[in-house]
Amino acid sequence: MSAETRSEIAIVPPQVKVIQHVRQVYACRHCERHEMQTPILTAPMPKPVYPGSLASPSILAHVMCQKYVDSLPLYRQEQQFARLGYTLSRQTMANWMIYGAEQWLMPVVAAMKAHLLKQSALHADETTLQVLREPGKSAESTSYLWLYRTGRGTDPAVVYDY
Repeated sequence: MSAETRSEIAIVPPQVKVIQHVRQVYACRHCERHEMQTPILTAPMPKPVYPGSLASPSILAHVMCQKYVDSLPLYRQEQQFARLGYTLSRQTMANWMIYGAEQWLMPVVAAMKAHLLKQSALHADETTLQVLREPGKSAESTSYLWLYRTGRGTDPAVVYDY
């Protein structure tokens, strides 16, 4: 006769998976049997996002988003991964974030600064702050954080500079 539908929102819990990348290596068996020069062909391997680590693009983006968008400290992310059955230290995650920032975010920041410098007018704000353990400075010294922003009538860009 008819059907009634009821909708609900569900959360699918995150999963940690190990993805194996396999590449094939081929050789000419006929050439081997007849003692001829045997060419060996190796398929290309996908390049890692962070050479020498187990980081995938998805886990790197997840860790950075949790830290900077959701304000979730690395020690709590470490606990989350443990609950999911995977041991991932906060030091490893910190190293991944530093590498990711240097490789992919710093070029974006440089492009944003270049965009800002092309503007005829620029908004800026200087804020002083005290950093307790900053290399090369005493705890009583003053540090500065600057904010630069484009004005109206142009593509918006905001850069914080320490």
